[in-house]
Amino acid sequence: MGLKPRSQKFPPLSLCSAIDLFVKLVSGDFEKISRTVHSDNLTKTQRQSLEKFKNIPDIIYKPADKGGNLVVWPRKMYLTEAYKQLNNKVCYQKLTYNPLLSFRGELMKILEIALEKNIISKELCDVLTVREPTIPTLYLLPKIHKNAVTPPGRPIISGQGSLVDNICKFIDHHLKPMVELLSSHIRDTSDLLQKIQGICLDENTLLVW
Repeated sequence: MGLKPRSQKFPPLSLCSAIDLFVKLVSGDFEKISRTVHSDNLTKTQRQSLEKFKNIPDIIYKPADKGGNLVVWPRKMYLTEAYKQLNNKVCYQKLTYNPLLSFRGELMKILEIALEKNIISKELCDVLTVREPTIPTLYLLPKIHKNAVTPPGRPIISGQGSLVDNICKFIDHHLKPMVELLSSHIRDTSDLLQKIQGICLDENTLLVW
């Protein structure tokens, strides 16, 4: 399922002649590229403008929530939207301390119980235990399809390397087959279009989102 300790060993390429040949060919191509002088695909003025924009402190660049566009977002507007969301006491609560150590202690107890009852193996327990977890980071993606002038932000939590990162992957791996068996499960847009194909709606039909 992909949750295994990182191996520190690399098998010798000679074990597979095809891979060995591939590596040699690619390495040769890289050497040729490194010796080749490439012209810049931007003009001098364009390159200077790009460097200038990169160093403007009052601007934040973010991909749009939909559409794949790059949005130039004024930092003040970004922070205003971020604080507006974070100050929503229904969704967020301000902490006076870092609860990471407390959560880690509770998680370790759960893993130890699972290990003692042979629910998980020692190897899996080690994988699920993040020794040096990072604190998840919140950032916003501008929803310019809602408002192009003052776009609301879609909050994203980046939890890679966090305390429960590997556990979430473990749970997702085991729940996914069960979820797919549910009658209400919709895999993606194509799956939805296929399921509603041929369905006729009358004027008394109520569509609920």
